[in-house]
Amino acid sequence: MNFSIKNDSKIIDIKTDKEIEFYKKENLNMLAKIINRETGINESSIYLPPRIMYINNWYKLNGKWCFYKQMDSLSIVNQFLGEKVSNYFDLPSAHYQLAKKDNKYGVVTPNFCEKNTTYKTLKDYKIKYPKDFDIFKLLIDLCSNEDEYNRLLNDIKKIMIRDLYTWEYDRTNHNLMFKEKSGIEVAPLYDYEKSFNANYLCPYIYSSVLGTFDLKEKDTQEFIRNDEMFQSLLNKLMDIDIIEMLSEIEMENDIALDEKLKDNYKDYNAKIKLMIRKNKLLR
Repeated sequence: MNFSIKNDSKIIDIKTDKEIEFYKKENLNMLAKIINRETGINESSIYLPPRIMYINNWYKLNGKWCFYKQMDSLSIVNQFLGEKVSNYFDLPSAHYQLAKKDNKYGVVTPNFCEKNTTYKTLKDYKIKYPKDFDIFKLLIDLCSNEDEYNRLLNDIKKIMIRDLYTWEYDRTNHNLMFKEKSGIEVAPLYDYEKSFNANYLCPYIYSSVLGTFDLKEKDTQEFIRNDEMFQSLLNKLMDIDIIEMLSEIEMENDIALDEKLKDNYKDYNAKIKLMIRKNKLLR
């Protein structure tokens, strides 16, 4: 374990529900329909035969649907820290809580999807892994007016810089959604397990569902340096105090992080900021 538990009263105990367990064993299609009806989540996102996907991760806590995922202690801390970073950049995020089922630890997050709201991915919009910054132009056709486009564009830039800092190497159509209600906007981000790994920083090519960027390329560097929003976000990134974030995680979850783990995050934080300076992304 990369942390010790001071007080287990804050740990969410995941218990089985007889009716839900019945459907998990006998009728996954019906369970998907029930979750869809009560949450608004697309059935295909819950259960897509013949693959089970994550339908078995859904549980009801106090009458509300939640998603529980068992994981190792490092992944748990990455989830907590990923949420902190998203909030730091004023991006919506799933909320993670420490949980356990059958004495095995993981995280649980309450369903964040709203009823009577459509959720889509870039794939649904026929946008497939654009190159460079082409995503900015492709977003225009998704918006009904200039204000809506500017809000969406700013949030996409926030996600790019947020993911650059965490070096999120698993930003796919599975964890980047958009919601349509009174216009289009970014849905809460989630799934931060695969982050904060300095081994993935070289050769400084960042790739996600939003695009692939070679940070050593002069055109990429100039584009980022000439964009006021990117510059503002990068300056905000450079002010991140990762030790303070880790301290907040300890306090909020009543856990004590291993000192070596803290040092690893501290070293990562220094390396990513050095990488930004070395590639001259800041003016």
